[in-house]
Amino acid sequence: MADNRMWLVHRPTGKAIMLAKMLASPWYKIAEAEEIEEFLDHIYTTEIGTHSDFVLALEDASNAPGAYEILHYDEIVDGYRTVILEKDKAVVK
Repeated sequence: MADNRMWLVHRPTGKAIMLAKMLASPWYKIAEAEEIEEFLDHIYTTEIGTHSDFVLALEDASNAPGAYEILHYDEIVDGYRTVILEKDKAVVK
């Protein structure tokens, strides 16, 4: 089984930061608070009007009600990975 990664995703842009990974259990490689703060500051200063539109996303969200599933990874934009989320729940680029 591959790692299941948990991401905080800004829905309108798809920009994301990985929060943690899990292989069976427990969660590991947990993001540092500074990394998360930098990401949130970046969104706040560059994405005026949508700076509060975040979702939690997983590579496999089948056992996580309310979480979005990542369909695939896209390009790097402004130093952040972008992701494409499942269409029935998310605004897709």
